[in-house]
Amino acid sequence: NYLQDATTQICGSFHPSNPNKFITGNELGHLVIIDIQNIKKLCQASYRHNKIVTDIKFSFDGIQMFSVSGDKSIVVSDFESNKVVSRIERAHESTIECISIVHEKHSIFSTGGRDGKIKVWDARLNCTKNTLCSISVFSDVISKENNRKRTQRARKPPLAIVSKIHFLFDDLNVLVSSSQTDPYFYLWDFRKINGANISCGISSPLTKGVYKGPSKMLNIGYTCLGSDQNHLYVGCVDNRIYCYEINKLYHGVYSKFDKFNEPDNLSIPEGGKRQAYFANFDISHDKQYLATGMFHDGIYIWNLSNKTKPVAFLKNYSRSYITF
Repeated sequence: NYLQDATTQICGSFHPSNPNKFITGNELGHLVIIDIQNIKKLCQASYRHNKIVTDIKFSFDGIQMFSVSGDKSIVVSDFESNKVVSRIERAHESTIECISIVHEKHSIFSTGGRDGKIKVWDARLNCTKNTLCSISVFSDVISKENNRKRTQRARKPPLAIVSKIHFLFDDLNVLVSSSQTDPYFYLWDFRKINGANISCGISSPLTKGVYKGPSKMLNIGYTCLGSDQNHLYVGCVDNRIYCYEINKLYHGVYSKFDKFNEPDNLSIPEGGKRQAYFANFDISHDKQYLATGMFHDGIYIWNLSNKTKPVAFLKNYSRSYITF
């Protein structure tokens, strides 16, 4: 029985047009397709990666699936034939943490890694040689001692681990990035890349959002990103999901540390496990519901038209990944 397999499943994704099929990636580098209706394993693509599979996404037509890994590789596979379409080795300098697909252009996708880089790729091109764009994400969180040393030596700030990336409005223009160790998340506008060369390497973000919660942790960060038509939802390790109005975010309203313009938030209800945090969440395709996967707690489901409390709770015995 696949569900009794001792191998840890790290990530997963439902097929966009066949919800009975669910693909998971595990710690050994396997991709496994499961029939949810009959709870059985359909097939296994052994060792697509040499290390842990960190993220999986489908193209919006469901024809191709994209996976990234701790072995620094990106694999694009054909779902029906289960064959590799393309493979990009050494796509980043360290573990690739996340991948996001552009809705309107299925061949274009972006990756973020522990090397502090965001890269945009076009599967129709020779991706092994070039990216459409590469951005270095520098952390604004610097201790006083490190800041003094950096000032003395005129060094650049450290790179932030890119934990999650998310395209807004289903197009290529604007991308959001976040880190589990940085209290800022950034908006990048690819129409505003510095210089004539789109592969400039480093660009300034369009704007950023700062942490406005109660925690005093210096390096508090974010675990997950999602959006509907009007809001960006940002899951934080302080047990809250913050709801930022996209229009205000664009105009830099959330970019300063102040007590004004605080975003709404979804927080764990009274009686929930306070040591838990939102390891993952997903928003339904009709943008009506948000479901959370948590460490050491169950699944909360929220109606986004009424954010005061969840509409349902499912006990899930410490499983932390959830997806529609």
